[in-house]
Amino acid sequence: MITEQERDESLQWLLDFADEVGRSYGGMKVSETAIKVAEAKGIRESDSGAVEAKRAYARTTDDYIRAVETYGECCAEYTTLATLKQYHHARLDAFRTQQSDRRGLDTRF
Repeated sequence: MITEQERDESLQWLLDFADEVGRSYGGMKVSETAIKVAEAKGIRESDSGAVEAKRAYARTTDDYIRAVETYGECCAEYTTLATLKQYHHARLDAFRTQQSDRRGLDTRF
């Protein structure tokens, strides 16, 4: 059973962390673009003639590696926050179901 206090804690968490979840998602999207930019920059700087060789070189540059690492960190942060958000939504749904079931029982007797 989900208590009213647990419901209130979930509501408060959703309010407190809404901005952080949004910023985390935004950071993940920005870092996706940073990977593409770092790859394009590496391709442009490459001395190779073949496209695949240029791409291979670009993916070994420090900028590209940092961008991929940042993306991984952003994904981990967002996934954690998104999972917690789902947990709190599920807890609120369970509380609503309990209340609905309780009202249904009260009207039968």
